[in-house]
Formats: sequence, structure tokens, C-alpha cells
Amino acid sequence: MTPDCCAAAAPEGPLGVALLLGTGVTMSLGHCLGMCGPLAVAFGVRQHQAGRSRHRLVPPLLVYHAGRLTSYAIIGALVAAVVSMPGVNLDGTRWRAWFSLFAALVLLASAFGIPLLPRITPRPA
Repeated sequence: MTPDCCAAAAPEGPLGVALLLGTGVTMSLGHCLGMCGPLAVAFGVRQHQAGRSRHRLVPPLLVYHAGRLTSYAIIGALVAAVVSMPGVNLDGTRWRAWFSLFAALVLLASAFGIPLLPRITPRPA
């Protein structure tokens, strides 16, 4: 049984799909510009201050974005795997509360510089 809140979001026909796609792209662009844009700019400024030319900035930025997108895909796949497991009942809001608490703790740890994973130091070239 589909909750009423989700039934309203179900696209009907090509216009509905286009509307949902357009809304998703528009909202994603706004989020990306606000969240990822400053990180990419700060990285570029720091590399420029270190004396690296513009053409040498492209590979590290590609690696940064590839890592970011790969991380999102892995996290999404893990959440999807847990949700699709037999016997997992995610009706209700308790799991959302725990997930929100976990995400908040990870964000706070990263904001205060608490390492959650071992630091990987690049080898000198």
C-alpha cells in the first residue's frame, strides 16, 4: 500500500516525468553550487597559491569529483542493500531518527577535524 504522500509524487505521463526530472536537476544544481562549489574553489585557490598552473589543476579536481561521486554511489548502494533485505521493516520513523543522528555525528566529527578513517598520505612525486 502506497502512502498518500508518495502517491501525489508519482509521475503521470511524459509531462509528469519531465516535471520531476526538471525539478530534480534544478534542486541538485542549487545544492551542488552551494555545497560542492566552495570546496572545489577553495581547492583550486590553494593549488594556485602553491604555484601550480591551471592545466595541472584538472587531474586533482577530476579525482576529487570522482571520489565524491563514487562515495555517494557506494553509500546509496549500501542503504539500498539494507532496505531491500528480507525482514527489514522500515515502516515508521524510528530508522530515520537513527540515521539522522548518525549523519549528524559524522558531520560534527568532520567539522571538528576528528578523523573517522585513517589518513592516506600521498607519496612524493
